[in-house]
Amino acid sequence: MRRSFKKHLYIYIIAVVVIVAVAVYFILVNKAPVEQTLVIHPADFVSTVSVSGKVVAVQNADLGFDQSGRISSINVKVGDIVKAGATLASTDSADIRANILQKQAALDRERAKLAALHAGNKPEEVAVYQQKYDDAGTAFVIAMKSAYLQTEDAIKNKADSLFTNGDSVNPTLNVTTQSDTEKKSVEWERTMLRDKLTAWKNALSLVSVDSSPVAAITKVKSITADSLLSVKSFYDHLGSIVSNLSPGNSGLLQTAIDTYKATVSAGAQGAATAASLEQTADANWSSARDALILIKSGSTVQDIDAQLATIRAAEADLQNVQAQLTKTKVVAPFDGIVTKMDTKVGEIISPAMSEISMMSDGAFQIESYVPEINIAAIVLDDHAKVTLDAYGEDVPFAATVISIDPAETIRDGVSTYKIKLQFDQNDQRVKSGMTANVIITTSEISNAITVPQGIIVNKGGQKFVIVKRGGVNTEVPVSTGGVSTLGRINVTSGLNDGDIVIIK
Repeated sequence: MRRSFKKHLYIYIIAVVVIVAVAVYFILVNKAPVEQTLVIHPADFVSTVSVSGKVVAVQNADLGFDQSGRISSINVKVGDIVKAGATLASTDSADIRANILQKQAALDRERAKLAALHAGNKPEEVAVYQQKYDDAGTAFVIAMKSAYLQTEDAIKNKADSLFTNGDSVNPTLNVTTQSDTEKKSVEWERTMLRDKLTAWKNALSLVSVDSSPVAAITKVKSITADSLLSVKSFYDHLGSIVSNLSPGNSGLLQTAIDTYKATVSAGAQGAATAASLEQTADANWSSARDALILIKSGSTVQDIDAQLATIRAAEADLQNVQAQLTKTKVVAPFDGIVTKMDTKVGEIISPAMSEISMMSDGAFQIESYVPEINIAAIVLDDHAKVTLDAYGEDVPFAATVISIDPAETIRDGVSTYKIKLQFDQNDQRVKSGMTANVIITTSEISNAITVPQGIIVNKGGQKFVIVKRGGVNTEVPVSTGGVSTLGRINVTSGLNDGDIVIIK
């Protein structure tokens, strides 16, 4: 038996190997796959776009001198907070100041010559200029009254359509503003205009088109000019407010916003027309008055005209030298912080050099570049969550999309579009140059049907999802929308609540 076992040992080994192989095949290879499914139920869906960007100041400026010179004073240092118009640095200006004194003296001399010109004039010539002056005064009174009526219409019949109780001591603006301070400011301006229009109307009642003393016209002229200036400022402010309106930030329909804009534009145009009418009449009256004064002084028209031309030339010379003086200073173009001051007293500077820089104080934005595949989903006023590398993901900041470049920017051979986001609040932790990670919310949908993006099958340009219906797997065509940061895609048609989709 032992000899028989050894004789058939190889046969037994081969048989065992075959049996094991067959068992492995049936256990592992031929085992049916387990089907994984997902039951569809509606849920809230948020579509986002994630980008990175860099924090920048709202305003940046590299500053320099308009002409060469030696630095004589530096008034600020890096980190100083300055107001618009403040002198940051200046070059030596002693020669220019001396030249200004010479030009001023020359101008005074020519004005003295004009005062000294006296020549006889005929009474009839004086009478002609007197009549022109009287006519100009009449026209000026008419123009001021017309300007008042047009301005009153622009305020009470147009601007007041945006207010409740507009012509009262407590007007209330009825449209959304950027801040409560802005709202209170324009309401205060409307209150002031009520008083100014009343004073203007009362002053006009004291003058007539037939004859009015110079003092009365001059008083009305002063009140008129002040009122028109206030009206222009008021409409500039009101125009800025309505230009910022949108359905998103005001809750108004676009048609209502367009109506407000048209009303403000018409009112501003009416006020501007009134101001132009008054200014033209004022210029004519002043010119006629000056001509009458000159003709009464005894000088000939030709002599006076020649001397006036000489005075204008002297004034131009003085203004030219004064302009050169302004070029010896670098002034702050806006309120902000000095970020660079790479010059020192005694150094020779040239216009080609930019040794001084500023950025706006406190207000920062984020600049980012969005690939063209995502840019269509982003619109103005989209909200975003921002994290900064400096503080990590646990410190979020809120921001809003404020601009989208219409033209592409090529970066690494890819078309991208530059966008800017404004931080919703000023935060001292935010600094220029920080790296920002931005998640922009492009849409929010309630009761949306969503599935994992990876189970969508594309065939011949059509998208399908495998659905188990009646125990049979069926390819169902679907339409899709946005994709969430979790990788789920919004199915806009094709699937219903309770459908069972095949995941794997």
